[in-house]
This record gives sequence, structure tokens and C-alpha cells, in this order.
Amino acid sequence: MSAKNRKRRKNHLNTKRAVELRGISKHQQTKKRVYKLFRSKQKAGHHETRTSITHWRLWMFRFVALTIIPIFLFLLLEITLQVIGYGFPTNMFIKCKLNDTDSYCNNIRYTWRFFPPNIARMANPFAFSSSKSKDTYRIFILGASAAAGIPTAISSDKF
Repeated sequence: MSAKNRKRRKNHLNTKRAVELRGISKHQQTKKRVYKLFRSKQKAGHHETRTSITHWRLWMFRFVALTIIPIFLFLLLEITLQVIGYGFPTNMFIKCKLNDTDSYCNNIRYTWRFFPPNIARMANPFAFSSSKSKDTYRIFILGASAAAGIPTAISSDKF
């Protein structure tokens, strides 16, 4: 060990002992070092200005962080799932081919949106052409019991 290293080691040990005797914690030492560094930079002409966040910017950040970002993430998740084809079609009518003509058929999974698959109700099977003539109107009445007028159906005892 050279003389320089011995001297450094001795100074380091003396400093450590002095700190222990004075009872200054490591946190306080670090705080003092940071303060000295800050003061030396100020004297050297380094002026760091710290801007505080205004009240409305803080609330704007909170609003964006709690609403806009989650909405964006769920939208991204939804688009990703649609692109990879996850799930099943939820439309009442799905395109199908009957006798080499384009048609619409009933979707057997339509009610899975409302009921678990084991108790899901199914509509009576149907199919109709996807193209229609100009003078044709299509009227759809969905709901078997409600369309029949239940619980006050015409066939009840009142009439």
C-alpha cells in the first residue's frame, strides 16, 4: 500500500469514527452532500428552475390517467380480439348459402349473449334470400311470446 492510499484510508476511517461519535445517520450525511452539491452549482452559475404543476394540469393528468387511457386500452383489446377472430357472431341473422344462393339464416348462438349456452333458447330455424325485389318490404318481429301477446293473448278466456 502506498503512502497516499494509507493517508486516504486513515482519513476515511477518521471521518467514519467522527460521524459515529457525532451520531449523524447516513441519511443526514447524504442530505448534507446533496445540499453542498446544490450550493456549489448555484455558486458556479447553474440555475435550475423547478416548475411546479398547476392545479388544473394535475386534475387533467388524473382525468386522462383514469378515463382516457383505460378506454384506449379496452378499445385496443377489442380490436385485437376482432382481428384474430375470437368469439362468435352476435347478429340475429348470419350469411349462409342455400342451394347456391346467398341467404340469411338464424344464428344459433344469438341467445348466448343473454343466457348461458346450456339453457339458451333457440329460435325456430329460418332462412330468407339476401337479395329482395324493389317492391318487397321485410318486417321482423322478434320475440315469440311477446309477439304473440302473452300474457294477454287473444286466445285467453277474456275474449
